[in-house]
Amino acid sequence: MIFRYYKYFRWLSLDIVLGAIVFLAFLEKHYSQEIQLTVYFALAAAVWLIYTADHLIDSAQAEGSPRRRFHQKYYKVLIFIGGLIFILAILNLPFLPGEVLRSGAVLSASCISYLLLVFFFKRLWVKEVLVAVGYAIGIFLAPLSMLNRLDASDTMMVVQLFIIALINLVIFSRFDIEEDTGQGFGSIAIRIGLRNTDTLIKALILLSAVLSVIGLNLGHGIFFIQLSYLMMTGVLAIVDYWPSYFNINERFRLVGDAVFYVPVIFLW
Repeated sequence: MIFRYYKYFRWLSLDIVLGAIVFLAFLEKHYSQEIQLTVYFALAAAVWLIYTADHLIDSAQAEGSPRRRFHQKYYKVLIFIGGLIFILAILNLPFLPGEVLRSGAVLSASCISYLLLVFFFKRLWVKEVLVAVGYAIGIFLAPLSMLNRLDASDTMMVVQLFIIALINLVIFSRFDIEEDTGQGFGSIAIRIGLRNTDTLIKALILLSAVLSVIGLNLGHGIFFIQLSYLMMTGVLAIVDYWPSYFNINERFRLVGDAVFYVPVIFLW
């Protein structure tokens, strides 16, 4: 019963939203900041709207997975809910810190551009890269914009989150390659082929692990975030190593999205 309802939780991208909120809470603790609830709402709304719009565009262009059929069935309902959340997000803008609002405007424009690309170019194959960039920057946007200055470790952590998000998405594209090919969608796995995709995933996993090990030895108070990154990379490596198991009932998607909950371990 629990797994049945969690299925809808995932189809509605609420697991992605929860992962983003957990990570932001972790960064708030890491930087010893006090991030307003309005910032959390802005992040949650932005993530949900982007992922839901992406799924709605996919479902309008083709049938296929249960998630796409779900979005087709409840298309009008999700559009209505999305409209309400968008209005609330606009009303929330005056309550955001000025530095967050200014930085967020640039990211919002980039996200809108991404959605337009997805809408007009069904075979867009750099989708995974664009989503990973937007996700990493979106999570770090508020904490970094509130700092007086950035150092190399801050930039490194953003890049590392981008790499982990990209590993996650490329693994997904490899598992979805047959369905995406049949429906005429583009992905990095389709573009470069299965063998090169496997090589890319392993190279990214190795790079992520190496950067985390280096980060663990840098100090600068980044030990726990680096340990989180290393654990997240390890989980994704297991998913990559055991495709026959994780392909059953889309376990790869369940575990792949859940890796972003890892930082909750270090919130206390």
